[in-house]
Amino acid sequence: MIRLNRTHARRQRGLTLIEVLVAFFILFVVTVAILEMFSMATAVNMGSQARTELGYRAERAIEGIRLLYSLANLVPPVLPDCGIAATMPAPTGGPVDFPPGGKTACWGPTGYNVLDPEDRFVLSYEITDGGLVWILTVTARPNENKPVPLYDRVAAKAVRYVAQIPRD
Repeated sequence: MIRLNRTHARRQRGLTLIEVLVAFFILFVVTVAILEMFSMATAVNMGSQARTELGYRAERAIEGIRLLYSLANLVPPVLPDCGIAATMPAPTGGPVDFPPGGKTACWGPTGYNVLDPEDRFVLSYEITDGGLVWILTVTARPNENKPVPLYDRVAAKAVRYVAQIPRD
């Protein structure tokens, strides 16, 4: 009976060093995987935030140009000096960066709020002839000269917002 208790006691002594090391290794691998998932989620959220901000700025630019065009068609016309020909006489021939003609007051926070005060984004517009309509395209992209957090995820983001404005 004494021998049986001694054998049983040896089995109950605990875990071996190898078992503890394997358990710690598995715990380490799982922890690293979870931390990597948090890192990827942060990167995706940053990219999504940049895309939302770019879309918002592009939409504000389109609506500002539409408003200028509508004001020009009033009788008598109201023509605020915002650097864009409100009558849209011809296509631009390529992208034009905001603010057009250096009219920062019109497109800045006190005007249409298109320009970013921190200059993180570059907006450009292009007007093309679409037959019965003017096709207005605003492109918003991160400013390459400004450091952006997680730049590899955010720098690839750009938004192109397209609208039609009927011709007279």
